[in-house]
Amino acid sequence: WQMKDNFEWIGTLYRKGVEVLAADDARVVEVSIPDTMQVGEAYPVRVTMENVGGLSWNRAEGYALGAVGDSDPFAPARISLPGAEPVGYGERVTFSWTMRAPDTPGEYLTDWRMVREMVHWFGEKVERRVTVHRPPPKIVAAVSRRNHAGLGDLDIDLLGDEPTECRLGGPSEVIVSFDRPISLRSGEEISLSQGSLVAATAMGDTLTLRLEEIADHSLLEIAFPGVVDAADPTLPVGDTLCVPVLAGDVDGDLRVTPADLRRVGRSRREGLDPENFRADLFPDGEIDLIDVNAVVVNLHATVPSCPD
Repeated sequence: WQMKDNFEWIGTLYRKGVEVLAADDARVVEVSIPDTMQVGEAYPVRVTMENVGGLSWNRAEGYALGAVGDSDPFAPARISLPGAEPVGYGERVTFSWTMRAPDTPGEYLTDWRMVREMVHWFGEKVERRVTVHRPPPKIVAAVSRRNHAGLGDLDIDLLGDEPTECRLGGPSEVIVSFDRPISLRSGEEISLSQGSLVAATAMGDTLTLRLEEIADHSLLEIAFPGVVDAADPTLPVGDTLCVPVLAGDVDGDLRVTPADLRRVGRSRREGLDPENFRADLFPDGEIDLIDVNAVVVNLHATVPSCPD
C-alpha cells in the first residue's frame, strides 16, 4: 500500500507477503510400509502427516487418515488420530497401525489420504504398491530311518524331544516332510555340513535323503537351497535341519551317561519293541552285548546343541 494524491504516489510503500492457506491441507512427511509381504502375515506400519492447512485436525470434527476409495486390501478404511489433542498448522502426527497381507499372492495398491468425514478428502496422497508372496515351504516333520531287521524300519523323530541319532553308523536315510508339495532345482538341491549325499528324491510334500559317511560325535546340518515350492519355483526352502549324531545317547540328551547304559540293560531284559528301539544301537533287531558295548565305548562323550 502507498498514499496517492491527484497526481502521483507519495510516501513510503508498504508491502507484506500473505500466505493464503487452504482450509484443510496436508503434506506427507514419512511413510513406513514394506514393499513385499507374505500372505496372511501382519506388519506394523507408520505414516507421518503434517498439517499445512488453516484448520486444526481433531477427532471430534471427523479428521482421520482414510483409505482412498473407502477400502484397502490390508487394513480397515479409517485410521483415527492417535491423540485427543488437536493438530494445528505446522504440526505433525504419526499414524501407526497393523497391515495384514491378503491370502492371495499378487501385487496390491494401498493408498491413503487425510479425510474430514462427510466434508472432503484433502492433501497429498500416500501411495504404495505391495507385492504379496506365498511364504517359502516349511519343514513340518523330519525323521532318521534305520532298518531293525524283524521290526522293520523305525524312525527317530528329529523334531521331537529325543532327536539324537544314537544308532551306530549315524543317519543313513533322512525323510523330511514340508507343508506343501516341493520339487528339486537341479544341481543345488541339498547342502550337507559333512558326509556325502548319495541320493535325493522328492515326491509330493516329502523329500528322502540317502546319506553316508556321517561322523559320530558331531552335528549334521542340512540346508535345502534347491528345494522349491512345486507351484512357485522362485520360493526355495528357508528352513535348515540339524541332526545331533552320538552313538550310545539312548535318551537323547546329547551325552552318553550311565543312565543310557541302564536303559540298554533294562530294554535287553524286556525285549525289543517299537517303544524301546533306541536301545538297539547296532540295529539288527535284538538288544545284546554289542549294544551294551556301544554305550561303554562312548561313555561320557557329548555332542553340542544345535544352533537356534
